[in-house]
Amino acid sequence: MMWNTFEQDKPYLESKYLNPTFDPNTGLSAEELLAGLEKIYADTRALPHPTVKAMAVAYVLDHVRINVSPHDWFVGIDGWRFLRDRMVHKTIIMKWQEEVYQKYASEERRRMKIHNACGSLSIWPDYDHSVPDWKAVLKLGFPGLRQRAKDCRERHREAGTLTAEREIYYDAIETEYAAILRFLARLQAQAEEKGRQYPRCAMTAKCLKTLMEGAPTNSYEMLQLDYLFFFIAEYFDGLQVRSFGNLDQMLYPFYQKDLQEGVFTDSQIRELVSYFLQQAHVMHHYWGHPLYLGGSDETGKTLINPVSYLILEEFDRMGLYDPKIQIKWDKALPEAFVNQVLDMIRRGHNSIAIVCMPNVIKAMMSFGVTEREAQECVVSGCYEVQVAGNSTQTAAGHINMAKGVEMVLNNGRDALTGQMIGVETGGLEEFTSFDAFYEAYLKQIRFLTQEALTISGSVEGHFLELNPAPMFSSTVYNSVQQGRDAYAGGCKYMFTSILVCNVASAVNALMAVKELVYDTGEYTLTQLNEILEKDWEGHDRLRLRMKRSHEKFGNHQALSDRYGAAIASFVANQINMKPSQNNGYYITSLHCARQFIEMGKRSAASPEGRKRGEEYSKNISAAMGTNWAGTTALIESVTELNTTQFLGDFPLDVMLHPSAAQGEEGLAAMKQLIQTYSDRGGLAIHFNVMDVEVLRDAQKHPEKYEDLQVRVCGWNVLWNNLPLSEQEQYIAQAQLL
Repeated sequence: MMWNTFEQDKPYLESKYLNPTFDPNTGLSAEELLAGLEKIYADTRALPHPTVKAMAVAYVLDHVRINVSPHDWFVGIDGWRFLRDRMVHKTIIMKWQEEVYQKYASEERRRMKIHNACGSLSIWPDYDHSVPDWKAVLKLGFPGLRQRAKDCRERHREAGTLTAEREIYYDAIETEYAAILRFLARLQAQAEEKGRQYPRCAMTAKCLKTLMEGAPTNSYEMLQLDYLFFFIAEYFDGLQVRSFGNLDQMLYPFYQKDLQEGVFTDSQIRELVSYFLQQAHVMHHYWGHPLYLGGSDETGKTLINPVSYLILEEFDRMGLYDPKIQIKWDKALPEAFVNQVLDMIRRGHNSIAIVCMPNVIKAMMSFGVTEREAQECVVSGCYEVQVAGNSTQTAAGHINMAKGVEMVLNNGRDALTGQMIGVETGGLEEFTSFDAFYEAYLKQIRFLTQEALTISGSVEGHFLELNPAPMFSSTVYNSVQQGRDAYAGGCKYMFTSILVCNVASAVNALMAVKELVYDTGEYTLTQLNEILEKDWEGHDRLRLRMKRSHEKFGNHQALSDRYGAAIASFVANQINMKPSQNNGYYITSLHCARQFIEMGKRSAASPEGRKRGEEYSKNISAAMGTNWAGTTALIESVTELNTTQFLGDFPLDVMLHPSAAQGEEGLAAMKQLIQTYSDRGGLAIHFNVMDVEVLRDAQKHPEKYEDLQVRVCGWNVLWNNLPLSEQEQYIAQAQLL
């Protein structure tokens, strides 16, 4: 039986990655693969890195254990606990990183380690925010991508422009794609053998044979190719694929053709989509795996189609939190689709995020992107946007905006370690006015920003040595035509994002200093700093008072809004369009990933009532438990910023009480919130719809809430998987609703 078997196949699917049982005769164990990769690294020290990378990827493809199961429509690959850490990355690329730092940036490496340890900056070489040209992948398939690279090499040969560097580039693509086709042949042979007994395996064999020979011809082949390209690129090639793509548009032509020709029925394609979505879900990847839906054509007509609804319906029915879904939001979206999306969100599908396309287009165009390129942009990662098929985007460093207050109070030093992480701005007695204190704060932030640019820039021009990207590059026609790696100048647009973190916490700390020291004169800066050094011990009432102070960013208070907009723009003006070392440009993001937690762990107590080690605010949102003026005020606060300055990301986290989203009135209210945010220039927004009583009960009785989802930042987790300290932060915010 091939169809209507999802529930009975679930046990296999759930254990496919976390507890696999694959035939050892199909390849090497994970430990043997790692040993082989270590040997490749040791034996190839004199070879160019693209050559070695391709050899390593080919080695894994040739020797990893495989499985084609009658309980799944998608192929299985063994060694997940090692693949999740990306074997080639772990055994080879991380060593290259150390070599690059030793060769080019030993002093910057030293400073990076200090900042990372103190939570003032968080920096590492990042090449994990790009998306392949899915249109090229689907149009050409693996053999077509390989042939296109061969044709471009031959044109350079005929023109006399085939340099040694180009030979290395094309050789790496050829090595990887030859190995990919051998890998498909191994899978196809096993599928054909099992197909004698299992009809589903026979269909898988036919699917794989098509993909070995060319581009996909039906819905099943399209989904299998999407999955295979993603898996090989992300876990073998070691370059994260930050989106499964615009899945409704990618699948729709195949869906139409299949229905017209009787290849598959609607219900069968639904089942294939369910198995596809389940692949991402059972990987249990912390950051989640994204896909996006919607968009508009050049005339402004919506691209929402029947497959858009189909994907949402299957996602809803399955109760998933991964993959995460981004919606391209504009006024052309059909009302029925909007209602379906918002109804899912209010019922707990917090992994759905909204990306406001009118403002995305405006922001992208302000950085030199054409209108059409902006309209067709990729949504990737958490909520990032980039030009489809001709861009790279890296996230090179995170700046802790709240740390600047601590640095002023300690004359440029980290309060916990005593390390010098900033500049000397003077003794506390020198700050006789709040303006003087604020000027010192800006000096510390200016220093951190320059450090982020300098340290990240020290390796930005060496990506070809850090982690060459033959598989990704092969999808970018500009890269293949030039014979240049996509990360080494092979793309039209090369943006490096600096993430500006904890803005609301920074504003709140500044406002607390202003109130306690300069407005009321209750404490001197020295006295306040002594209280913070003791982590508020003996000053519980003062701490509670400062936590409840109403001059907190996110409540549409004129003063805090003014400072929030000022410090964010201050940093953006130092970053945006600065040339990077890889012939691209820097852009600014207000997305913080997990740094609101990690930087908080490494920071001392702060004047707004935060204790040592506690988390900061996330993204551009209010600090947890401080948004007492409501969601409309929060939107008004954050959109006081010039959102076009933050092409890297501008995400807002919103929490709603279930009662506010109930019924037709609740649906209308959610639409109005999103539209207000969009009308005021917002770029990305997501929701947690939560009841504080339910959250408290979930702490006491976790077994009753195994499916309760929480949107953390740009990804979802299950409530039961959150540490108690993080749960308490959500409860603090929910208490205000």
